[in-house]
Amino acid sequence: MRRNTRRYAAILSGAACLAFSAIRLHAQTVTNPNFELPSDGASGTDTVATGWTLDPAVGDNYTNPGQRCQFDTPTPSGGTWSLWLQTFVQYGDAQQVVTGITPGTTYYLNAQMGFQDGSGPGQGYNAVTLANQAPDTKSADTGNLYSYLEIQYESHNGTAIGAPDILDIPAGSIPVYNQSNGSTPWLPFFEGGVAPAGATQADIVIGWQNGGLDGSTGGQSAFATSIGLSTTAVPEPATLSVLTLGSLGLLARRRNKTSA
Repeated sequence: MRRNTRRYAAILSGAACLAFSAIRLHAQTVTNPNFELPSDGASGTDTVATGWTLDPAVGDNYTNPGQRCQFDTPTPSGGTWSLWLQTFVQYGDAQQVVTGITPGTTYYLNAQMGFQDGSGPGQGYNAVTLANQAPDTKSADTGNLYSYLEIQYESHNGTAIGAPDILDIPAGSIPVYNQSNGSTPWLPFFEGGVAPAGATQADIVIGWQNGGLDGSTGGQSAFATSIGLSTTAVPEPATLSVLTLGSLGLLARRRNKTSA
């Protein structure tokens, strides 16, 4: 039994190496995929992220530039920074334009994401529902919280081509682990679609809508890192090295669910 286990581990390791090669050959370049830059000496939070446009997080009399943070570490890449989705307010996002897109090719936007549990069952990210949100004097929510990954294909001059490919991650859909740090483990998510005729670049977006206070528990942020855009529906190589077989299975199950 032990020899069989070792043989299986060796096969899995070989498959991972092949996946590394495939991603390097077919991945587009995402600048600062782990939000580790700039190396400006900041700690805790920072209001800039090299290569990304951080749109303000807005709502509940609160306006703040989208931020990178060091709140959920270590990250899958072994770093300390990630994108902070401030889901305790209405909306915000991070965007980046990725060039070198080939029409007719299927691309996947990959991300590793973590979600705060809150201080008990039914709290945190999963509890940010319309009925549970504090009154928002700055803007009006229209539904329950969701985070999202989005790919919008564009021409060389930035004109949108076709409808965007979007994966929504709604409140209530995240497994609650109640870890000691108050967050779920990092989980892989992705969304994909075929680049239409005329597309030469893709505007990739990680953001959220309909955020708000989850009964004032204070534990409802989400975090994203290891961002990749490739023809393979798996995270970037630095992330893949720390995934278990179960996590890889989660990718397939989630894609099947999204396609249903």
